[in-house]
Amino acid sequence: MQMNIDPNPKRPKRRLQRNWHKFIAGLLSALFPGLGHIYLGLYIKGLTFIFLLLLDLTALLYFSSIGIQINVPLIILLSLVIPVIYFINIYDVLQLADWVLMKKRRIQTAGEPSEDSSILRPGIGFMGWERGLSFGMLLIFGGGLMVLFVQKPRWLELYLAQYGLYAVGAALVIAGLLLLNRELILSLTFKKRRMNKSAGSYLKIRIGRYTASILLIVVGILLIIDKVYQTEYVFSLVNYWPFILVIWGIEFIIAFLLNQVLRPKAKRKSRYRFRPDFKGILSASVMICCIFIVTQQDHYAHLWNRVSLNLSAASLDYSEAADNQIEKEMISIPVEMETGAVVVENVNGDIRINRGDVESVVVKTIAWVDQVEPVEAQAIADASEINTQEGKTIQIAADPQGYGSESKRQPRMNLTITIPDDRRFDLQVRTSNGSVYLDRPEAISSIDVESGNGKIYIHNAIGDVQAKTLNGNISVADVIGSAVLNTNRGDLRAEGVTGSVDLTTLVGRIQASDIVGDITGSTRNGNITVNEPVAKLRLETLNGAVQVHTNQIGGDWDIYSAVGDILLTIPETGDYEVSGSSTYGNLNVELPYTIENRMITGVSGTGEHKVQVEGNSDITIQRSTLEDETSRENTETNRTNQMLQ
Repeated sequence: MQMNIDPNPKRPKRRLQRNWHKFIAGLLSALFPGLGHIYLGLYIKGLTFIFLLLLDLTALLYFSSIGIQINVPLIILLSLVIPVIYFINIYDVLQLADWVLMKKRRIQTAGEPSEDSSILRPGIGFMGWERGLSFGMLLIFGGGLMVLFVQKPRWLELYLAQYGLYAVGAALVIAGLLLLNRELILSLTFKKRRMNKSAGSYLKIRIGRYTASILLIVVGILLIIDKVYQTEYVFSLVNYWPFILVIWGIEFIIAFLLNQVLRPKAKRKSRYRFRPDFKGILSASVMICCIFIVTQQDHYAHLWNRVSLNLSAASLDYSEAADNQIEKEMISIPVEMETGAVVVENVNGDIRINRGDVESVVVKTIAWVDQVEPVEAQAIADASEINTQEGKTIQIAADPQGYGSESKRQPRMNLTITIPDDRRFDLQVRTSNGSVYLDRPEAISSIDVESGNGKIYIHNAIGDVQAKTLNGNISVADVIGSAVLNTNRGDLRAEGVTGSVDLTTLVGRIQASDIVGDITGSTRNGNITVNEPVAKLRLETLNGAVQVHTNQIGGDWDIYSAVGDILLTIPETGDYEVSGSSTYGNLNVELPYTIENRMITGVSGTGEHKVQVEGNSDITIQRSTLEDETSRENTETNRTNQMLQ
């Protein structure tokens, strides 16, 4: 009887040792990224994982704690990098473990010297000189960034706020050029090796690396152009992303022609396999998408604004002011000497706050319940409550009783709040669905109003006003203080404000008149009208006309309209310097200015204040007169009445 004898009795032992080392490497990588690679002798790769994790953590802590406006998408992306590094680290060490252990065993068996301590996975594609150079550059630049993130110098914060887009654009261009240059060097280096291949052999050619390089370069250039000229080319890439496929196809055709068709038959010693480089295209696309999300977050501001609203009301259904009207019992809230603020929250309904001859805060509620019978409506209104709390901060919160399918329909509760005429309170008013009306509010410092869907009207106010709505017009008049107004869809109007004014809307008109402080207005789609600015003025619209009328210029002006005429009515005398240009429109001036090469230049007085005007349509500069002032006041009154209706 013949027995099977293993010719190599050490094989099971070696297999057991290999599995044990693989288990230890995976366990160490699971405990902390990079340790498994170091255990296998891949020191550079292990240190790279550790370094990238530390760099990401320091960047996350820095951007979440600096004083400038926090970029929410950037914080989210930096947070997602941590699990990505973790899982790539585990996957990579498990894939490399078998190959590294077998490589070491073959070296020991053959007696070959192991000169390369940083064994790399086959097919990784690095040239020899790139291994140490790339790791050294990573340590230098990454270490420098970590020092800055930890020290948090003031100049870095200012640099990121003013020149961050320049740095990102330049980095993309440099990265694209380096990748393009590297691919050209690789093509020339391996050209002779390819020609020495035996006839009938296959050579793989990756298609897509040049496309990825061009994509990085183009996006980097567009970022810089957008920052310099205040354009929106990067945002328009959303509509042109299929061109990536077009460029990819062009690269495939060029590679095929160069290697198959145009090459003489005598030199065709090898057959080529053209394979798409999904890794390169996908990496470049992911990088561009991340940069787009971070740099273009202003275009999706409404998505982040919704986070600050009552998210629980997102899936609710709101009752209209119809069918059943029920007046609830009036509530009186005592006012203490230390009371300094009033907070009002509503889910569905208007909020009106006025001043009156009362000693306490009086709340009057009218409930509307539609689509049900009167008896059921009365029961729903009785179950809906107004919760109040007195003290240093008076809190008034509507607690409606849901009804209908799954109790998602909310009754409408209109609140009318009267506060003592001899007291001043900071106000915080918020409603998810409804308008807000404030008549003669007097705050200690600030008035904060927010609505998810509804207009906001504030008249005769004392205090700094901040008003925001997702859908609706905002109007403020006769305000002693500053005003910050923001809406996604609606018109903005500010009149008679003693402080600075900041008006921002995505779709809607902007009107400002008799503003003492600086004026900032921005809209994506709508006209801008400003009357009698006396300080700094900054206006921007992508699709709309701009009209400015004033009898004096007391600050620097910066006006831009991508699509729309610009009309300036300014005094002939003053201390200002005008500089304007239009790409396609006509230039018309009534003042003694110079028009040359589609540019307007002129100086009045000392030229202390700079008036910068840029657009793509007609630019007209007129001389202001007293007759224009009377006509302007009548027109402004009519527009105001139309907005308030």
